[in-house]
Amino acid sequence: MEAGGLLSDEGPPVRHEIVHVSDRTRVTRLWFGNRAVVSKEPRGPDAQQRLRHEETILGRLRGVDGVAQLVDAPRDPGSIMLETQQQSDTTYRLYDYGRPRELHLKAGLAAVKEKVKSGKVVRPAPTQVNGNRRAPLIAAPYFSVEMFELKEPYEFGAESDKSSVQILVAVEGCGVVETDGTEPVTLAKGDAVVVPASIGEFRVRPQWAVEFLKAKVPGKTLPEPIIRM
Repeated sequence: MEAGGLLSDEGPPVRHEIVHVSDRTRVTRLWFGNRAVVSKEPRGPDAQQRLRHEETILGRLRGVDGVAQLVDAPRDPGSIMLETQQQSDTTYRLYDYGRPRELHLKAGLAAVKEKVKSGKVVRPAPTQVNGNRRAPLIAAPYFSVEMFELKEPYEFGAESDKSSVQILVAVEGCGVVETDGTEPVTLAKGDAVVVPASIGEFRVRPQWAVEFLKAKVPGKTLPEPIIRM
């Protein structure tokens, strides 16, 4: 069991899966190579009280065989991990950590790219207009991600290329997503708002300030991003 954050010294998890979600609890399993850590997040008005109670009990049972063990709190608590990938309805499972689910070795190996362009993406310079900052993070053939830091309302206009669903994920502050004909939607830290492809124009109105990521499928063919090792 993990107490409020990721492991301190093992880097980001290579995979995560939601095990259970209810009004009172959210449980996520994080995989660090062959090691799994369970993150249990109490929810609801008494969440902090229940968290302190469980940490106290597990602290007393530290080192006891067969009991879930707490791990160190993160160096950067409150971090948000965003996983972005191409849209696909196909998953090939090559390894499943000993669980009895079907593997797809033949089809999976046939789909593997032997040569990939892995490395650190060279980002274009950010732009600033009317106190708002827009920073492209990555633009690839299958998806693009941008960071926006807004202090003033920002209009997102219809694009001439093929339309795509757009996903906004707030990483700091709070704002409101607005479009004609619908009720405003709050976008606060940790929230995600999905803007359907049928909505061509919308605006984000910060409440003082808001920072968020915007991911979408490019409407035109893009080259692989420039990288450096």
